[in-house]
Amino acid sequence: MTTKDSLFILISVLVCVGFSSCDNSLDPIDLETGIYSIYGFLDLNEQTHYIRVRDLNAPFTIEATDSLDATVSLQNLDRGSTVILDSRVWDHEGVNHHTFVYNNQIIPNDTYRLAVERSDGFAVNATITAPTKPEPHVAPLNQNCYVPVDFEMEPLFGSTVVLQTGVRLDDDEEEK
Repeated sequence: MTTKDSLFILISVLVCVGFSSCDNSLDPIDLETGIYSIYGFLDLNEQTHYIRVRDLNAPFTIEATDSLDATVSLQNLDRGSTVILDSRVWDHEGVNHHTFVYNNQIIPNDTYRLAVERSDGFAVNATITAPTKPEPHVAPLNQNCYVPVDFEMEPLFGSTVVLQTGVRLDDDEEEK
């Protein structure tokens, strides 16, 4: 047996051992930790915010989703306030959905922590910083022309901006 053959056999064995030692299995139902699925967003322009929480270990039946072993809280880390969110349950296609409601304005640039805690103390946390609410600055570039407009919207930090433009005509101008 040549050195080349020995090297080929050694590499083949190492590759086989390497592939067999990896566990790439995915278990979507984690019975040991009881992970929650959290869906929702905090909107600077809204007073009421909705956050849906689901226990990933519960089957998709109305009986299994009837109750949720969770307390959901939203803490403003910058101001030190914590609110326990009220729960609303609604049935959609034979599954109960648990939606938690926050009835306060989100403060720009403040950091919030959303916590979902089970009765045994297991908790899932998410920390976010609210974006800056941009202030538009609009000024015409040319006083004789009404089309060009220069504006700034900084900082946005991932925010969405809706800009509506147009010229409102006075009643006298519409008749001309």
